[in-house]
Amino acid sequence: MQTVEQFRQNVPIVMVDAPTGSGKTLIAEMVRQTFSWRAVYLCSTLSLQDQFATDFPYSAVLRGRSNYPTADTPQLYPNLTAADCTKENASGPQCSDCDPRLDPDVEFKHCRWCHPVSSCLYEIEKARALRSPLACSNISYFLYESNYIGWLAHSRDLIIVDEADLLEDALLSFISVSVTPHQQREYGISMPAKKTVEDTWIRWATATEAKVRSLKSRRFGDDLTSIRRKKNIERLHTDLLRLTNEESGIAKGNWVYTGYDTGRIEFKPINVAPYAKEFLWRHGPRFLLMSATTISFAAQAEALGLE
Repeated sequence: MQTVEQFRQNVPIVMVDAPTGSGKTLIAEMVRQTFSWRAVYLCSTLSLQDQFATDFPYSAVLRGRSNYPTADTPQLYPNLTAADCTKENASGPQCSDCDPRLDPDVEFKHCRWCHPVSSCLYEIEKARALRSPLACSNISYFLYESNYIGWLAHSRDLIIVDEADLLEDALLSFISVSVTPHQQREYGISMPAKKTVEDTWIRWATATEAKVRSLKSRRFGDDLTSIRRKKNIERLHTDLLRLTNEESGIAKGNWVYTGYDTGRIEFKPINVAPYAKEFLWRHGPRFLLMSATTISFAAQAEALGLE
């Protein structure tokens, strides 16, 4: 098989173009088994993850945190998900439900919604995926988890991307920065003075990053609203740092304002290729990109920052 031969020749990124229904998923699994590699298979939708699990029941499927309910009385908190996790290292007993025999000088994982943390459904599925030689997730989750947490791609020999023609758009969505009308009101963020002037964007990004950094340093309560506000601010600050980055931010000229007539403040990179290595390729030693609609391998490679 040509795909196997390419990997035998140490080609790090192999692209496969084949019609829908031709068995691309099976090809990918045959490649993985040929080399006895540990792999992550990335789908574009949750339904495709379910289909993959049906076809390969020995795989471990992992979705984003918001797809998992909390463990403690979920019927009382139907709007809570694992995304509202308050997990942190804490010393000794921290609440009335804690085992009083816990050593007060020993740190352990504590969360107010899943107690103990080991009962969290997301943590259980994550641990299963970590152990499995074949994990299945989705592209959006992989980008977020790999860049901010970093365990999913750890010790993986191969990253398989299904519907790889959507990869450029997924990267664009991940890298783009958006401030919603609610965030603007909540945090006192104003629109750029001139939406068509790049120097104004730079000044706006610098001032807004400083403001959100200040908000991030404040003390937050332990109620659900405060917990979500804290996480929202931290995520927004991380996004804003992309705009102010000296090496790849707005000042480098690869960003454009796109928030016209939407109520949002939005910035998107003109070209995602300069960011692909940092946000994608560095997270795996080998990639198998599969698609049924690849028009040009050369064009796709160029769009994704490959030679």
